[in-house]
Amino acid sequence: LWPPVVLLISQTLLRPAAPFWRTSGLALVALLAFLGASDFVRQGELVLHSWRPPSGPLSIAATRMIATESNASGLLLIGNGVFPKENRVYEFYTGAWGNRLAQLTPDTAFEDLLARAWEHDQVWLLYPRSEENALRVRYHVDRFRQEGWFSHRAWRETGVTLELLDSSLTAGQTGLEFEREIDLTWSEIDLSDSLLRLMTVFHSANNYLLARYSLAVHIIDPLSGQRVAQGDVGVGPGDFVTLRSEIDVSALPPGDYELRVALYDWQTGARLPARDLVTGASGDMHTLYSFRIG
Repeated sequence: LWPPVVLLISQTLLRPAAPFWRTSGLALVALLAFLGASDFVRQGELVLHSWRPPSGPLSIAATRMIATESNASGLLLIGNGVFPKENRVYEFYTGAWGNRLAQLTPDTAFEDLLARAWEHDQVWLLYPRSEENALRVRYHVDRFRQEGWFSHRAWRETGVTLELLDSSLTAGQTGLEFEREIDLTWSEIDLSDSLLRLMTVFHSANNYLLARYSLAVHIIDPLSGQRVAQGDVGVGPGDFVTLRSEIDVSALPPGDYELRVALYDWQTGARLPARDLVTGASGDMHTLYSFRIG
């Protein structure tokens, strides 16, 4: 609308009926220039507009941080109170975020957030510090960590907290895609004090399907192909299930070893074929970790 508005103003300035109209025209030009410059400075995926000075806690710094560090698959969760109702106009430019934008309310269930975050590798939480307890932010963040997400950064200013959680898959962790729409989405392995600790996260579209399976956790001597230790664990029901296994390797002689896993039906013993999302290898047993003792 700027070109026709500027044209009308210029016509007023060319043939002013009185000094008042000339002054008014100049004021309109100045107003348009001010609004245009302000809009340019505040551009980004998340933009704050108001016809009066903002009284809310959200600052332009938060906008720039989200625009700078977000990627094409990040999910933005916005808590109640970030945009106060007393302000006249607050709007999101959601063309880039699209359906990656969601509201965080006191009644939001973590299972709903996790379902939304499943297809993303970043989760932003933007909320007023005064509403942190009401929105159960710490509970949600702790649950995300249990499901294999990492706290990447926390930023605070003018009453607003902005937290970034990264999916472990962005750090190059192994992912396995099993048949029947079962996925091993994340794994963390630690070898210390003669104990090999494994934590994995499984996802299934069926809430009860995973209860039929157990995870075989085997330590293999790659030279002989023999299993030298194991720590199998049952999976259990749920859309997202976190498993932990711990194996004592203090009795193993010095040498190179591999940690391999397989998903099998605990009633029949049949293994479920899977594809490694990193290497593309297919089979019913996959190597997650190689290590040396001694």
